[in-house]
Amino acid sequence: MKPRTRMWLTGQFTVLAFAALVTQVMAWMLSTAVNSVYGSVSPFWFAAFGALTVPFVILCIRKDVARAYETAIGQGF
Repeated sequence: MKPRTRMWLTGQFTVLAFAALVTQVMAWMLSTAVNSVYGSVSPFWFAAFGALTVPFVILCIRKDVARAYETAIGQGF
């Protein structure tokens, strides 16, 4: 495998892992809040929340990284 491909895959998996971690934390906070107010809620809804949130977190991370890269290039770093 070429070094460039390996680095790209490493970056993609890192972003995916970070997005999954952020989503897990958000789902845990949501489940704690909802369960304290409404009692028991089906785990399906928290899984659905996680499945729908991961792509949006990945999109936000990619946009933030692209913006940081453009800023660094623009400032000569």
